[in-house]
Amino acid sequence: MLFNTSKLPVFSGLNYTQRMLALEMAKEKLPLPKKAVLHTIKFLLIAPVFFLIANDQSWSVLAWIFLLFLLYPLVTKPLSIYFVRSYLSECVEQIKQSDDKTS
Repeated sequence: MLFNTSKLPVFSGLNYTQRMLALEMAKEKLPLPKKAVLHTIKFLLIAPVFFLIANDQSWSVLAWIFLLFLLYPLVTKPLSIYFVRSYLSECVEQIKQSDDKTS
């Protein structure tokens, strides 16, 4: 699992903003069935916490919210990278070409 996009070889030479742009561009290129599967998995990860919050009205809910806030990106980012990996090289090339034109 990759938690950091800078460790991907395809992103070598890109700064953080460019890596995130390439990741978003790759997400946009996902076909609808893959997008649906990705979003369904994300929903299934977050829904149980919301049900827990809805059923419990005490202050202990804050701990679950904090835990969700910390762990959700750690789980969903590698998942997103896994789904878009086949589109990343194309998006990185587009970003590099657009940077060359602006320079």
